[in-house]
Amino acid sequence: MSNVPGSGIDPSVADAYHAESVNQMIPLFRDETAVLDDALLASTVLLRMYEIMKGMGEDHQYHLWGASSLVSIQKINVNTRNLRHTAFWAYLRQDVTIALATNQPTKLDLQSCGVELEFTEVDDDIWTNRMTFLLAKTVNFCFGPEGKTMERWNVIKGEVDLWKERAPASFKPFYTQPQGIHGEPFPAIWLLFPWHSTLLFHDEISDPHSLRCSILQFGENSPGLV
Repeated sequence: MSNVPGSGIDPSVADAYHAESVNQMIPLFRDETAVLDDALLASTVLLRMYEIMKGMGEDHQYHLWGASSLVSIQKINVNTRNLRHTAFWAYLRQDVTIALATNQPTKLDLQSCGVELEFTEVDDDIWTNRMTFLLAKTVNFCFGPEGKTMERWNVIKGEVDLWKERAPASFKPFYTQPQGIHGEPFPAIWLLFPWHSTLLFHDEISDPHSLRCSILQFGENSPGLV
């Protein structure tokens, strides 16, 4: 609340609680039992969310690294719902946000976290998480150190195409309107929920045709997009 304009609470209050939380959490990272506690991962992700909202720089990104280490300890089942998995997906979205802002790959090693993509019928929230993971793979393709080969591109293209092909009907717009009918500069696309529109944005970023353009424009050994 101290960061909400007009709350009347001194912003330094939040900073003090943040600092005390960090001081109490640091010893837990050295405890082999504590690092398996889902609450520790969730707390780390929440602290990182606060740091992002405050616009803290590189010196304060150690929580993102800490969350990466905690996530890598246990394998993630994309079809499971519990505190650990909720924290994992929140962390991954934070990681992708920082990666896009800095033109760098994600800090999380996507291969070590054990996520296995399946395209079977599931609820919307799980289907959404699958696209989040595909977006992370796309970011690493563009900004990672590995060569941008057609083989890697074809793998991501196949996964994105399969996601689109099997996406539930609820992800499709229930109303569209061409641009210019009432003087609008853009077409109107109506979806059931706001987070559906966010997901479509992720889908556009992960679009394989954009990846192909990056390969043709920057070459297989390009350090990344600009």
